[in-house]
Amino acid sequence: MSVQSGPTYKRYAANGIATVYAIPFLLIEAEDLQITLDGVLVTSGFTLTGVGNPSCVCTFDVAPLGDLLFQLVIPFERLDDYQENGDFLASTVNNDFDRLWQAAKELRRDDGRALAVDPLEPEGIPPLPVAAIRSEKVLAFDALGAPIPSNLTLAELEEQPEVAAAAAAAAAASALAASGSASAAATSETNAAAAALAAANTYDAFDDRYLGAKNADPALDNDGSALLTGAIYWNTVSNLFRVWNGASWQNQNSADYLNALRIDVATAATVNLNTLAPDTRHINLTGGVTITGFTIAAGKTYFVRFNAATTLTNNASIVTQSGADILAQAGDTCILRATASNVVEVLSYGTPLRPFTKEYVSAEQTITAGGVVTLAHGLGVKPKLVRAYLVCKTAEHGWSVNDEVNIEALVASASSYNYGYGANTTNIRAVCGGSGCVVHNASGSSSTVTAANWRLILRAWT
Repeated sequence: MSVQSGPTYKRYAANGIATVYAIPFLLIEAEDLQITLDGVLVTSGFTLTGVGNPSCVCTFDVAPLGDLLFQLVIPFERLDDYQENGDFLASTVNNDFDRLWQAAKELRRDDGRALAVDPLEPEGIPPLPVAAIRSEKVLAFDALGAPIPSNLTLAELEEQPEVAAAAAAAAAASALAASGSASAAATSETNAAAAALAAANTYDAFDDRYLGAKNADPALDNDGSALLTGAIYWNTVSNLFRVWNGASWQNQNSADYLNALRIDVATAATVNLNTLAPDTRHINLTGGVTITGFTIAAGKTYFVRFNAATTLTNNASIVTQSGADILAQAGDTCILRATASNVVEVLSYGTPLRPFTKEYVSAEQTITAGGVVTLAHGLGVKPKLVRAYLVCKTAEHGWSVNDEVNIEALVASASSYNYGYGANTTNIRAVCGGSGCVVHNASGSSSTVTAANWRLILRAWT
């Protein structure tokens, strides 16, 4: 099933009467759903129906009452392990990729809860100061827009009204003490008033920018005045910072790299993804130049599709899972994850199914102990798959006329040997080591065949 864009959570105001609630997003496994009621995890007392469909239904044994929240929570693990030359079933692969995209949707949802710079600033900003420096401080920005901690701690900022009041009281006391000198008293009073005014203005300016924690968008600032563009507050319901843009309140959102369009990036000895694909994580690698490295920032992940045959060279900068070069073909896909600056590991490499296009089937060949059969297959290239079969012509060892036995299923005895076969771009060659033997169709024992009772058929596909 394809994974469409859409919600990854649903919130209800449960009324204590309804027991059935719709879940409007895909659940591949029931364990991918997290249910909370008033913030408390719910793990039993309900039944899920429709898991595996684009939407499903949750039925509670007892009607819930309160803030009911359904969320998609994908475990960050991969349990499927594709075996070398093993089955490559569409259901298994689709399920594996569906869970990957489900996890990507969850990450996108979680990214929306983070502060982010505007997409017009792709170069980003410096990281926050370390915890020891920013502890108990308010986040601010310097003249270049880089994050810095406030000079005052939260406690000191909260004390500013008291500081202002104390300054005013000190000014009054100073005025009283200086009553003997009118000139000195006037000067002292002026200084005290200025200090009180400066302290009050400092606090008021901060209070107009950061409005504190609220459960709804405010229409005015904390003084009852019009909102200033850039004012911010913490929404206790959504647990997000919201910013006044001059006309409305909006959440701080991360750049939407995962939903950006796939773009073409030309192959080169070193592909600079920082420059060629800074605003998307989906790329088509075009051209056939052998790639020996990438210029990429640590921590970035790209979803890659190859548009032409090329080579990914395994080295210190490109780490493949097999430890060997990857000979990519058009249509192949992989994930590149930067474990360090300019160092990537190749994950989840996949190739599309490429069905056989031609088949060769030989005529029935007489079995001759120690004989060699050489047949021109006419396929024009070396076959991808060659198989040999014994066809029963006279019933023997539990097998009926026209039954076919795959030679790979045959066994050898002390006196009878089986067959070897192979192919090149022109011929298929089979060597009969002896009359051969088969596994008895009833008893399972090794049984020597009568050469006249069987014929050899060779098949090849490309």
